[in-house]
Amino acid sequence: MAGILTNVQAQVALQTLRSATNSLNETQDRISTGLEVRTARDNPSFFLVSQQVRGDNAVLNGLRDNLTLSVNAARTATNGITAIFGTINEIQQALTTADSGQALDELQFTINNLAGEIEGTVNATSFNGINLLAGNNTQTVTTTITRDGGNFNISTFTLVEQNLGDISTFVDATNPNFTLDSAFAAFQPGIFNQIDGVNATGIGANGQLDFVDGGADDIDGLVDGAAGFQVSADVAQAINDALNAFGEGALALTDVEDTAGTGTADGLFELDATAALGTAFSFTGQDGSTVNVNTLGDFINNVVVGDGALRFAIQESGFTGALRAITVNGANGNVQAGLVVADALVGQVNLSSSTLGTFERTLENRQNFLQNLSDSLEQGVASLVEADLDEESTRLQAFQVQQQLAIQALGIANQNPQNILSLFR
Repeated sequence: MAGILTNVQAQVALQTLRSATNSLNETQDRISTGLEVRTARDNPSFFLVSQQVRGDNAVLNGLRDNLTLSVNAARTATNGITAIFGTINEIQQALTTADSGQALDELQFTINNLAGEIEGTVNATSFNGINLLAGNNTQTVTTTITRDGGNFNISTFTLVEQNLGDISTFVDATNPNFTLDSAFAAFQPGIFNQIDGVNATGIGANGQLDFVDGGADDIDGLVDGAAGFQVSADVAQAINDALNAFGEGALALTDVEDTAGTGTADGLFELDATAALGTAFSFTGQDGSTVNVNTLGDFINNVVVGDGALRFAIQESGFTGALRAITVNGANGNVQAGLVVADALVGQVNLSSSTLGTFERTLENRQNFLQNLSDSLEQGVASLVEADLDEESTRLQAFQVQQQLAIQALGIANQNPQNILSLFR
């Protein structure tokens, strides 16, 4: 039946045209945006997952950027440590020159300038307000945030500042006379060989003076069994100076020959290795053991000819405080003690360098991990929401043909009323 009120063919053609046009528009949108799932309407499940993963990825990118600041802070500190190490080496060279008899006042000036250079480096080694050398605080850095169901797991890493700017100096709690300054002044290793005259190497089996007759490192002029030993006037004076530095007071020195009543002084003085100190003290040795200093013999071994007490005082002092203690001129000048301080500071710098290197390497590894994780998340989201452009281009051509055919079919269907009109002519 033919009619003019309802054109069924035109309606069908129009529906086909609308469907083809909608499909064509959607295909063009997917091609232009590159996304198959653009809104929750396209695929509610995939859209929800992609939004959540994108949020997690944004957090990871923020963490990675924040880690960049921490990595640069650690790298800056490492560069500062390298400069400090080189400057301490210059101080060691200056001390070696001082030990060879170079003018001490000029060398002290040089050492002070180098020490000031180190202090300047410590204070200036800062990145974005973070100085890992000067202070003694900690910097906690969030390295990863992972989702576990509905909960978040946060991983952190702590940067420890190396406290090289500490100017404190050691003072023993039980014996206030045991300080960095007193240990520095009392250290006189040069008298070792003058006391230990039998052993050709000047060093005993245990590296100390045993004060035992017939021992591995016999004492030159040992008398009265294990108690008495004879020393020259300059050695006796050095021991007395060391005792004075510790507030012990000088020993009464009497020439041995005068004591014997011969009337002839030979310049040798007898000391008692077992004589008790006025104030005993102890410290922790380099091997972790407790070293007790109770007698004159203990004092000579661990304070005067041994560097145990001095190294402990350096260890318990601040880095800058110990650095400032190096003195080669004047009444308190002591080149040998200065060399011990410089050596100990090199050990501290090496430890700080190792620590900062570990910080930098760990943070860089975390940063690389976050980058790889972020890439994986992006790839996962892409597989859910991105369009396959090869497939979409094929669809585009098909929908374009459908649209053209639908337009032609609609044009043909719209001619039907005109055909009916011809019946009435």
